[in-house]
Amino acid sequence: MKKIASLLLAGLLIVSGCAKTDQGSQLYTAGTYEVVTQGFGGDMKVAVTVSADKIEKVEVLEHGETQGIGTNAIEQLPAIIVEKQSAEVDTVAGCTVSSKALLSAVQEALNQAMGKDASANVAADGEYAVEVNGFHGPMQVSVVIKDGKITAVNVGNNVETVGIGSKAIDAMPQRIIDAQSVNVDVLTGASITSRAILSGVSDALTQAGADLSVYSKAVEVVKSEDKEISAEIVIIGAGGAGLTAAIEALENGASSVALIEKMDITGGNTRLSGGEYAAPNNWLQAGEGIEDSKEQYFNDIYEGGYERGNKELIQVIVDNALESAEWLKDDVGVVYRDKMSWYGGHKVARTLWPVGDGPVYVDTLEEKARSLGAEIYFTTTANELIQDENGRVTGVVATYKDGATYTFKADKGVIMTTGGFSANVEMREAVNTMWPSLDANVPNTNSPAITGDGIVMAQAIGADVVDMDAIQLYPVNNPATGNYYYIDYARLNSTALLVNKEGKRFVNEKGTRDVISLATLEQTDKMVYEIIDAAVVAEQRLYEDYQAEIDKCLKDGVLAIGTLEEVCEHFGVPVEEVKATIAHYNEMVDAGTDEDFGRTDNFNKIGEGPYFMFSSVVSVHHTMGGVKIDADARVLDKDGNPIEGLYAAGEVTGGIHGGNRLGSVAVCDTVVFGRVAAQSALAQK
Repeated sequence: MKKIASLLLAGLLIVSGCAKTDQGSQLYTAGTYEVVTQGFGGDMKVAVTVSADKIEKVEVLEHGETQGIGTNAIEQLPAIIVEKQSAEVDTVAGCTVSSKALLSAVQEALNQAMGKDASANVAADGEYAVEVNGFHGPMQVSVVIKDGKITAVNVGNNVETVGIGSKAIDAMPQRIIDAQSVNVDVLTGASITSRAILSGVSDALTQAGADLSVYSKAVEVVKSEDKEISAEIVIIGAGGAGLTAAIEALENGASSVALIEKMDITGGNTRLSGGEYAAPNNWLQAGEGIEDSKEQYFNDIYEGGYERGNKELIQVIVDNALESAEWLKDDVGVVYRDKMSWYGGHKVARTLWPVGDGPVYVDTLEEKARSLGAEIYFTTTANELIQDENGRVTGVVATYKDGATYTFKADKGVIMTTGGFSANVEMREAVNTMWPSLDANVPNTNSPAITGDGIVMAQAIGADVVDMDAIQLYPVNNPATGNYYYIDYARLNSTALLVNKEGKRFVNEKGTRDVISLATLEQTDKMVYEIIDAAVVAEQRLYEDYQAEIDKCLKDGVLAIGTLEEVCEHFGVPVEEVKATIAHYNEMVDAGTDEDFGRTDNFNKIGEGPYFMFSSVVSVHHTMGGVKIDADARVLDKDGNPIEGLYAAGEVTGGIHGGNRLGSVAVCDTVVFGRVAAQSALAQK
């Protein structure tokens, strides 16, 4: 369904109170005017109450803004607008998009209350350039107006992520031009960059003297014809597991594969990841003389998951990890860096790291799948699994974005690769037993697509689930976005310290994600800080590789760079305590033992500055639970029997990771079981 309203304005108007009469000298027709606009997190409904000559009240009735960020605008601006008797007030720092949405909604309501004819105020011809904040930093946007029409939208210099933000840069300008409106859907999967472009176009139109309501008309949605699509294999979800399954099926004789994807782009969580892949006895380990084994890999996964994982499923990963990594490299075309990562819980470094991280990794998978003939149906949401009279799954009922019903018929099988449910607050709260709370105040690092759809569909036909309570938090995330820091690779791959608001170390920085997350939640305000010295900044090439993130973090105030005195003052952390913490830690390094927290990995001294120090919160990151499968990736019912024709791979499944997932095992999981699911479907196991 199309959004009700634009990034900045809307068309829903409700008037209550006095009937509209001859105003005379009145400024407004008294009443309450409701406008729906699109903020940073989705629809925002704003109510403005006016008397004949005064703004009486501004209230945000509904919103999807981020707690502690966008909500700051919602809390502060209504009173300022009433005080100033105007919507022309400054935005709130750190939440520009939310502020603009609210202010524009108020202005639209006031225009309606004054009976203004917006259509008379079109933009003046010319080219108008503005700068807005994208996901990673500044973005140049220019708009060309001719005869009052938007004829070009150009996105210039920017630092958006290739393969994520770049997708929005490619798609959004034409959407705006076609609609002659900023009331168009964002590119799902790249929503922040999309909204930044819409904000830039709106700013340019304002600069051109336009009344934005002229360029905020909703696009009429015309339902297309219902369709029936047949394929040998139907895959629900075009993320890492789904694309892998498609490639495997097509390379092994499938005549046709259809992938159903509810977003505008492929990738799911894999596109947002680093694409890291843990494989024992890999080619880089051999070059570095690192001794590893399948047995050690098995033990790391099993013990890291609190010995809750299904040993048979873990063994499938262990036995196929290296062969599938070589398949990705030699067959699919994934290019890997010449250095490995080492994640908490792994006894040795064994993690392969693709060039370009998750975005390039996914694009490589997509290109390979398409070259083999895979058909991808975007903005199509799967709703229901189809079964024949014997209970065999034979297809999927889905809804296209315009409301048309697409019925997919699968000759050999349906593979679910829909991901977990980290972005579904209600679902995660319903099953949570591990953490104090996983409500909307806890952000998540996931794609908005990760809402548990596949789990719900499978349960509807009798599938069993396992480990649903096992939900992983990621420990080091940007408080402004809820997403993990790339500059945190310094902690993962080298040396950094984590301290609390009191300036004290509180955990082994190389511990598993759950251990660090739990320790963080026990600290004051659930906020901690990472400290990196100048030598590690240089060694890990943070400026060279992550300059855009550094600039954005500095602007948002979540990162400080300088002397210990300067960085600690920025965050209000006692510098003398931090100095004492570093001195004590360095003494333990000299002695060779971390007597406080048992750290051994990269147990090196903290050296001289200038230092990086950034604030950090925990976010929901991965759901270990999901549908039960067997070693052939067949979905099992509550009696332990396979549901014929239904297979699953990736985060939609449970049982593999137990109570905790080790970093870089998830991508391996998607590849190994994606391939297994395709093989089983082709064989109709």
